[in-house]
Amino acid sequence: MLKKLAIAGALAACSLAQAEVQELKVVYQGLYDAHAGKFDLTKRLTANFNVDDLNQDGSYSLSEVVRFEFESITYSGECSDGSFGWWSCLNSFSYTPGSNPSFTASMRVSDELYPWSERIVAGEYYEYQSARWADERWEWTSATETYVVPANVTVPLPVPEPAQYGMLAVGLAGMLALARRRR
Repeated sequence: MLKKLAIAGALAACSLAQAEVQELKVVYQGLYDAHAGKFDLTKRLTANFNVDDLNQDGSYSLSEVVRFEFESITYSGECSDGSFGWWSCLNSFSYTPGSNPSFTASMRVSDELYPWSERIVAGEYYEYQSARWADERWEWTSATETYVVPANVTVPLPVPEPAQYGMLAVGLAGMLALARRRR
């Protein structure tokens, strides 16, 4: 009888167990600078998020996001209206491990002296608009790399291509030739 109760208790505990909250980050490496009109291999955007698979289906939706941070955009379960006309929201979110996260998020500050806003549509663009500083718009291309890793893992910068080493060698050789010529 005691054995049956122990087994029943273990089964009940297993059925009540929930998945642990996952702390992840998505790193986007290499983006197109729409204002400068060029691709920047070193440009990096990072979003941090905590998710809890409440329905145990192996994927995460907006209702399972515990925390989200990207640049000045913050979200902790609901859109927030802060003081001084500040507003921040995660509008949509879906992520299945093994694929790229899909989300849209935005924030806005409506202060008369310092109005600005940010918006990201993952996989498409990130925009920063300000009345005081230069606007930014970064766009994804086929060369943009996406990494989804645990929050404590560092994603290394990309290794230069062989052509970049060649340009470095030509530049150093030119400087050496110029220094020899001056002697």
